[in-house]
Amino acid sequence: MTRPRAIVTGASAGIGLAVSERLAGEGWDVVGVARRFTGEAVAPFARTLSVDLARADGVDSFARSLAAEERGVDAVISCAGVGRFAPLESLAIDDLRHVVDLNLIAPMILARAFVPLFKTRRRGDFVFIGSEAAHIAGPRGTAYCASKFGLRGFVQSLRIECAARGVRVSLINPGMTDTAFYEGQAFVPGSEDHQHLRAADCAGAVALVLNAPPGTVYDEINLSPRTRVIRKT
Repeated sequence: MTRPRAIVTGASAGIGLAVSERLAGEGWDVVGVARRFTGEAVAPFARTLSVDLARADGVDSFARSLAAEERGVDAVISCAGVGRFAPLESLAIDDLRHVVDLNLIAPMILARAFVPLFKTRRRGDFVFIGSEAAHIAGPRGTAYCASKFGLRGFVQSLRIECAARGVRVSLINPGMTDTAFYEGQAFVPGSEDHQHLRAADCAGAVALVLNAPPGTVYDEINLSPRTRVIRKT
């Protein structure tokens, strides 16, 4: 029996690594995509690819090549993301571009490369990791919220485009999660277990989406810690 195969971006750490480990444990072959991999992050993967998805000028050629090489892939899971949190006037143009390119443009380009393949086969899953910031904006989040609101609109439209061809499109919106995402930021989630999500929680949601019957789509899943606590650093 052929093992299912998934492409996971942001796979070297955090939610992307947790998703990769969960799927590998369930019998998937995982193609991990990240800017760089350490020795500790190689175990779950059938294949790893090092690429900076924030460099928008090179993502299209990478995505097209990957789609040509991985024609047997069953799911594309976009986990790569970044945050820049500051008042708008304090953000450089490069900050704005970096956030939007990685959080929104790269997932769009990667999906664009695989849509024809999935539509032709009449099956396949796109799963995107969004954020609670796709629903509720906050101060100092102009760039990040814009990218996540944009991703949510993209996913909703792509879902409509793909539904009649058997392709499923899902969005998972985590609240504050205990990962390295907050390194260098001015805030972190609360330290108690009920004050933050774990990366494994998000991986469980991805597994739920992929393991659903073929005719069932989880359009959108919102995950939150039981108590929302933000600590300044």
